[in-house]
Amino acid sequence: MACKKITTLVAAVLMLCVAALAEAPVFTADKHKAAGFKCEDCHGTAPKDSIDQTACLKCHESMKAVAKRTADMDPNPHDNHMSDQASCLDCHHGHRANEVMCSQCHQDKKFERNTKK
Repeated sequence: MACKKITTLVAAVLMLCVAALAEAPVFTADKHKAAGFKCEDCHGTAPKDSIDQTACLKCHESMKAVAKRTADMDPNPHDNHMSDQASCLDCHHGHRANEVMCSQCHQDKKFERNTKK
């Protein structure tokens, strides 16, 4: 009986750990570091808090190019009624957790890759 309780407890803890990992916040700086970029690739020699959208577009080209890369998302967060007004930094905060600016008005939207292709 004790063995069954321990097994159930271990299974519950593992499920909580997996759920926590699935909900872990995404940091743009961490993704860039994992891809092999250095701080200077985005920040140059400037202080870390001085980055602007031009630093993003050095590699990511344009909002239209990014929208093409995320065309499999439904809805596409880079191709919508706010795309021409938004800055990369409205959602991608670098050293703080990313957030979906669209969720300020569209709380019901989930931005996920379309895997039904």
